[in-house]
Amino acid sequence: MATEWDDTVELTRWLQFAEQCAERWLRRRNAQSATPLCWDDLQDILCEVRIAVLRFKLPEHVVEWAPLLTKYVQRVCERAYARAQRERQRVASLDALPESLHPQVETRADGLDDSWFLARVASVLKQMPAHHAAAFVLGVCARNRHEAEGALAVEAAAHGVGPVATLPCEVRAEGDGLRFSFAPALAETARRCLMGESIAQLAAALHETIASALHTAARAAAVATGVRTVALSGGCFANRRLLGRLVPALRADGLRVLYNRVVPAGDGGVALGQAYVAAWQAERER
Repeated sequence: MATEWDDTVELTRWLQFAEQCAERWLRRRNAQSATPLCWDDLQDILCEVRIAVLRFKLPEHVVEWAPLLTKYVQRVCERAYARAQRERQRVASLDALPESLHPQVETRADGLDDSWFLARVASVLKQMPAHHAAAFVLGVCARNRHEAEGALAVEAAAHGVGPVATLPCEVRAEGDGLRFSFAPALAETARRCLMGESIAQLAAALHETIASALHTAARAAAVATGVRTVALSGGCFANRRLLGRLVPALRADGLRVLYNRVVPAGDGGVALGQAYVAAWQAERER
């Protein structure tokens, strides 16, 4: 029989030990690699390790958990590192293809017609998450090589730009809430890109549009429910520009705003939350 959490071992100790072990392993492995991984890839692996620790089981007869947990963490790191390197090699091999072997893309020699272009763009963009689509339209990230690369590129493109007007956005009531479509904003962005408008200004406008939509949704929910506290979390709120636009707007409406400061807003926070729930469940079962 195996136990997931021994009474003598606190969950926080297991997680801290695993993270330190993983960081040492990754530093050593990256230093030895001819193609070391980037910081974002390493952070993704650390998140995977934290989650994997929650599945770690210690045999009942074993007293010393550190050696087994060390081997377990190393196996997780090895698999995740190899997978990340394979992805890097796949992308590099595509980039290294000679131009004659590049995929053929249909082009128009007689100038671009707005309706034709926007229809073609829309057919592709509707299959993509909004922030990836925005990065593609703006030309700041054609391929998402790691988590949130497109979103980070759009945020970076808007750096230093002051407040700008919002772009078109569809809003409709659905059940007890609101549903937003950013397709009009992306179409307008594509049209303005064709006209040569500043990428930085358009990236800033996309942020303003998303912040405005979220502000509208939160305000409507507060009115409908009477709840005066709004929690902003998830990977998108690692975006300082988005957070910086939304928080003051919500506070101006008299709402209390909660957002991540110490705990990461993305996968790191999810891993910590899972660890907390596991510890809580273990405490209840005692």
